Amino acid sequence: MEKGNHNKKRKLVNILYQTVAIIENVYWKEFGLLVFVWVSFPALQIGKENYTTTCPTFYWALNLLQGISSLLLTSWFAAL
Repeated sequence: MEKGNHNKKRKLVNILYQTVAIIENVYWKEFGLLVFVWVSFPALQIGKENYTTTCPTFYWALNLLQGISSLLLTSWFAAL
């Protein structure tokens, strides 16, 4: 009788600690969005600092774009 219980426990432990490949364990949609944020914010900062002066319209458009994108992405993550 004890041997049957031991086998059941072993099967349960194997199910609980089953290894899964990283490819199957990644939420690709969220990961892609995270990579987009990591790339877009520094790109906007570099574009703002290197290719504009302080007052032109393009400078303020980049500032506005960065603010809007941060608000949209934050609200989208909050909705998840």
